[in-house]
Amino acid sequence: MISAFGILLGLSAVVLAILWWVQQRQRRQILQLLARIEAVEAEKDFSGRAGDPDDLAVPAGVEKETGETPPNDVLAGYTSYVRRVVSAPGEGPSILSDQAIFKIHEHLEDGYRPAQLADDLFISLRTLERGLAEVFDCNPSQLITAMKMREARRLLETGDYRVNEVASRLGFSSPFYFSRRFRTFFGVSPSKYRQVAEGGG
Repeated sequence: MISAFGILLGLSAVVLAILWWVQQRQRRQILQLLARIEAVEAEKDFSGRAGDPDDLAVPAGVEKETGETPPNDVLAGYTSYVRRVVSAPGEGPSILSDQAIFKIHEHLEDGYRPAQLADDLFISLRTLERGLAEVFDCNPSQLITAMKMREARRLLETGDYRVNEVASRLGFSSPFYFSRRFRTFFGVSPSKYRQVAEGGG
């Protein structure tokens, strides 16, 4: 007769196997996303060149700590392109992905949601999802997060804002939640990032 301990041991093994499979699947997805971003950048040359003043360079100490570009940064290599979109004069962008970037930039300080973004662009959420998947291979939430995290990085690099001020400015409910999201995104805490950016790392 199988004991309760044996059943628990068996269930634990199954759970561990499922967790391992999910982790491997996520790693494959990240590698596929990085390959797609590199292909798009090579094709369209959106990436910032060395010495480009529009490019947001990561401080040397942070590069060593984080290792590489965050795999969940759907705008990796698009910094100069995004800046052109948000600063372009005239009536505004006409391509859906550019319109999305423009709108998110206008609402960086809000708790902006994908449904609100779709409403502001006068399209369905499904259409927005398809459009962003085609260009950036991401969903609206990922694009909003990427833009908020990049703005957070920019603000921290200036040295003019403390972590809690950046969190408040970007519409996060608390500095702790912001810090957790920043660390997940960049692999380093915002306070450490600010310290290294100021040359104290």
